[in-house]
Amino acid sequence: DTRWICVNAFSDNPNLASIDLPQSVEMVGSFAFSQCPSLLFAELHRTSITWIGDGDFSSCTTLDMVTLPKTLKEIPQTMFWHCWNLKEIYCLAPAAPLRVGDSEDNAFRMVDKEKCQIHVPKGSLFDYKEAKGWQDFKLIDDEAIAKGMLERFVR
Repeated sequence: DTRWICVNAFSDNPNLASIDLPQSVEMVGSFAFSQCPSLLFAELHRTSITWIGDGDFSSCTTLDMVTLPKTLKEIPQTMFWHCWNLKEIYCLAPAAPLRVGDSEDNAFRMVDKEKCQIHVPKGSLFDYKEAKGWQDFKLIDDEAIAKGMLERFVR
């Protein structure tokens, strides 16, 4: 079973359109999927990831949707830099993953926080709305995951 994805494993891959990691993955090295110009969605929610590296999706300008696992505790400062097409983030962690950086240089730099929808587990809404970096998003809800809406988007 694959337990970790190494640093730069798939970066700069023009053919990578989607990511669906197996449950056995626990760690993802820095910049593993960065600068993939065709990447549309990343599904990490089935994994046991507890650690994810800096810049893993940075400059994935076509990334539309990502699902993050309930085991994720931190989001590195540069994780979603320049992912200006990101429209939906499903974060299954009951507590907002932290270490997203300061307001000028956070994990979601260049993500449109007015239009990107954040879906969180039922009962976690307040935590995300108050958490550093997450509180900048205007559209945060705790209904879609509870209603099983994630399955509608999982491909």
